[in-house]
Amino acid sequence: DLANAGGNDTTPARITRFAQEAGRRLGLRCTVWDHRRLLKEGCRAHAAPTTMISYPVTAHHRVYGSIALVRLSPIRYRPAPAEASGLPDGCADLITVAQAAHWFDLPAFYAEARRVGRPGALLALICYGVLELEPALQPLVLAFRHAIADDWPPERRLVEEGYRGLAFPPGEIAAPAFAIEVSWTLPGLLGYVSTWSALKRLRARGGEAVLERFAAALTAAWGEPSQRRALRFPIALRVARL
Repeated sequence: DLANAGGNDTTPARITRFAQEAGRRLGLRCTVWDHRRLLKEGCRAHAAPTTMISYPVTAHHRVYGSIALVRLSPIRYRPAPAEASGLPDGCADLITVAQAAHWFDLPAFYAEARRVGRPGALLALICYGVLELEPALQPLVLAFRHAIADDWPPERRLVEEGYRGLAFPPGEIAAPAFAIEVSWTLPGLLGYVSTWSALKRLRARGGEAVLERFAAALTAAWGEPSQRRALRFPIALRVARL
């Protein structure tokens, strides 16, 4: 979980400000309908000034874990399929999807977003890419990712492409570059890696030794496990006016 593993990253707040400023330029009030994919593995939402979250329940939850939700007052939460939110027509100025759009039935979701959004509402698809470490450590992570390449769900490719391969509504708005920058200990990084969906398939095929070799190599290169090292996650943000 990027929110819990350490550091003081302010990227969620900066993305929120970008969306609010873009909305204000379009004359929107920026009431938010926010889809976040939070799984059982310790994930929680960054606090953001939202008024409503319609929470998606997708096939991914049934395969990889149940929903774990930290409720942030005064936000109202509505568990529902992304493609059939149950929200009233024209109730949202800003609709965001964080690290989840690759699981959706996109034509149905876009139709739902147009129904729920007010005229001219903003739609933002957000995902974070492959982590970047210090030069001495990055080759170890890349080699491990190569070793488990066949264990990722096919949808993972869309994330690594920054959602450029997703069909997207016309009227795309250019967004600035963002990145999540944190400082993690070795246990923090290994804990994050343990949440990767590819590891479920890796273990199912008896590949636990691959993970063990990676953990041993990373531990040897890291030094003191409590030492914090800089990590960076590039963020892809696609924004369109509906």
